[in-house]
Amino acid sequence: MDKVLVVLLVIGIVFGLFCLEGWLFMLLANWVLGLFNIAFAFTFWQAFGVVCLLSFIGSFFKGSSSSK
Repeated sequence: MDKVLVVLLVIGIVFGLFCLEGWLFMLLANWVLGLFNIAFAFTFWQAFGVVCLLSFIGSFFKGSSSSK
């Protein structure tokens, strides 16, 4: 039972960090778009999707370097 709680806690923390990153990305992107008077605003879920997508794509390039 304790292992299940630990796993759920870790999943919750990881999800919470992704939500925090999405919220910060949304604030920053909307601020930058406002500087240039661009009539577009990211919603939280769009920003969350971008953060997840960039994290997923970035994970492919972390282990791709080969040394001889």
